[in-house]
Amino acid sequence: MTARGNRLCDRDVGRLESGQEIGSDRFRGNGRRLGDWARGCVQTNGRDSRRIGQGAIHPFGDPAVVASQGTAGFELTREAADLDAMVVPVGGGGLVCGIAASLRRDNKGPRIIGVESRGATALATGVEAGKPVTIEPSSVADGLLAPFTTQLCIDLVASHEIELIDVGEPEIKDAMRGIYTRGKLGV
Repeated sequence: MTARGNRLCDRDVGRLESGQEIGSDRFRGNGRRLGDWARGCVQTNGRDSRRIGQGAIHPFGDPAVVASQGTAGFELTREAADLDAMVVPVGGGGLVCGIAASLRRDNKGPRIIGVESRGATALATGVEAGKPVTIEPSSVADGLLAPFTTQLCIDLVASHEIELIDVGEPEIKDAMRGIYTRGKLGV
């Protein structure tokens, strides 16, 4: 995204008051919600980038972005070549689809299990409908709050036999607590 694209999003859609505001998903100015802000940025940047001859890059629906996500799968298989399964967090679906596309050629390779928050099932909802569907995501897993997925991700779920499961907020909080207390890692 160009600096010009960022200024357009700030002016036309809203601006975060601080990093702490991300959790409350409220914005200064017009008070739009996070999903509205994200959709507005994609639409604004798309219009502006076409006008000035630059391309907008979708964060989880661009084929090159999805393909590049597959490198995470390759890196893991270099460390543990005999993986039976890989569990991948899911927002819009780009990461799980990229990993599956890189590791499950001809549907051979480890099982790929995409995990969505029960309050943010953009990918599973789209797969069930057979097309992208806009949802109102809500979850403590705020990095996975994509309000929609893309047709590319929906198609890749089927073609690479990605399993999708959802987990509730109590399970997410328990996992985060375990990572922090036993693993001594901040998430």
